[in-house]
Amino acid sequence: MSLFLEKLASDASRHGTGRATALLGKQAARRYIAEEAGSLSDAVHSVVEDNPGLSRDQVQRVVEAANQATWQELFHAGGNNVDFAPADSSAVLESLSSRHAVVVAPDDDYRSEPPQSSDDLPRLFPETEREELPLLNPAAEIAADQEKAASAHDALLSRVNQLEGQLEARTEELYGHIKQAYLQHDHGLLQIGSALKETLDDPDFGVHLVKVAAIRLRREGVPFDRTAELRKAANPVVVDDSHPLLKTAAAVEIVTRALSRASEAKEKVAAIHKGYDCRVRRTLRSA
Repeated sequence: MSLFLEKLASDASRHGTGRATALLGKQAARRYIAEEAGSLSDAVHSVVEDNPGLSRDQVQRVVEAANQATWQELFHAGGNNVDFAPADSSAVLESLSSRHAVVVAPDDDYRSEPPQSSDDLPRLFPETEREELPLLNPAAEIAADQEKAASAHDALLSRVNQLEGQLEARTEELYGHIKQAYLQHDHGLLQIGSALKETLDDPDFGVHLVKVAAIRLRREGVPFDRTAELRKAANPVVVDDSHPLLKTAAAVEIVTRALSRASEAKEKVAAIHKGYDCRVRRTLRSA
């Protein structure tokens, strides 16, 4: 009978707080990956301290959720090369026990003899030993919104990293075309700049691209003839949109614009997530 009641209590706790412990585990994983904690166990410890009133069983489920979330994040970031020290529930519980951050249920809750009369109730359940049931998380709704903001931020961060890689590759390709046109095909930089101004949506961006290429060529020791540049610039420029140089410059412009939008969106979502984090802390402190 005692084991049956313990099982019912465990099942009820699992269904009532499963989502909450999963969210706390993800929070711990993010703190560890962001190097806000020295180890994953330390990250779990800090999350549990921010959410007092968890039972030992709930803390263990937070540890399990943190290990799973950390593995998933590192797997997506680096593929099969996942290497980290999993959180240790025993170490976390031991570090918390000295501060009474974990609710420990008495071992003899269901092992006492049933009361013989109503007068026996105070003896079996004295006020000084009565255990309060864990409160529902008052910040659950805010935490759910916070988790959505975190997921959106992670997606945008991945997009920004992807676009930065594309921009680096496209910029290097464009520089190769400009260098070849200048050194091998005798095109002046002013001529190239005029062609880019007519091809790109933002003429100023085309001028910027040529200036950056000119600085790099000068650093590589390439000489410039100002008179020859002015003479070539005086000749009419025939723009061929299919030329590799112009097509690559257009691709650089597109990727740059997309990167700017993604970076701006990422910063906005980061601010929203930070706001939710502050609201969760205030709600838990006032609960």
